[in-house]
Amino acid sequence: MKKYLFLILPILAVILGVIYFYRQRPKNMDKNPPPSGNREVNDQARFNDNYSENGLPPQIISVLPLDKELNVPLNSPIVITFDRKFKPNEIAFSFAPDIITKSTVAENVLTVTPLVSFQSGMQYTYIIKYAATPIPSSTYSFTTEGDLRPLPDTRVEEAVIKENEFQKQNHPEVFLANQTPYSSGTFEITAEFDNTLQNPHFVFSVSLKSSSGKADFDAWAMSSGLSQEQLALLDIEFR
Repeated sequence: MKKYLFLILPILAVILGVIYFYRQRPKNMDKNPPPSGNREVNDQARFNDNYSENGLPPQIISVLPLDKELNVPLNSPIVITFDRKFKPNEIAFSFAPDIITKSTVAENVLTVTPLVSFQSGMQYTYIIKYAATPIPSSTYSFTTEGDLRPLPDTRVEEAVIKENEFQKQNHPEVFLANQTPYSSGTFEITAEFDNTLQNPHFVFSVSLKSSSGKADFDAWAMSSGLSQEQLALLDIEFR
């Protein structure tokens, strides 16, 4: 009997130890915890998903003041609402005539606040440029409260010049598209924005009317300020 007791006691001790271990074990120990930082990564991924849609820029839903609105207060902010969230480097903003402003982005709203008051009775033009995407800019204007100033209206011209320079440096395809359609005696060019492509961009079609058409097109494009290197990067089809 003693012989069997010596055999049973060690086995009983092991069994009691196993029972004690499992009773003291945390209840959630058998669950597979997510890898460290996994929740943060997933949240960031969901957050970034709200920033882009098919590679296209955010679309403007509304602007305040309204386009061509009159009697706008001299310290009124410009509030532009888009259809999705966006990163500050996706949008560029400029005024004509120039004025010092501060821009803030909250969710899908861009607010541009003048740091000095607008001039009374002045028409202001502002341009919303899509810095990260090669599509044409959006232009709006408003007139501040007060007696209208009898000044030559050069603000639109200033805005156009700024827009052309911006696009020429950042998006040559948009700059060239702004010059189309164009026709001469030796060539004709049209442009179409193709958003069905994996990388949406402008596609240009140049119809050559004579043997000198290609050379004349190059000369015309470069006379507008584009370089041969910039032209080589564009999607141009000659026919």
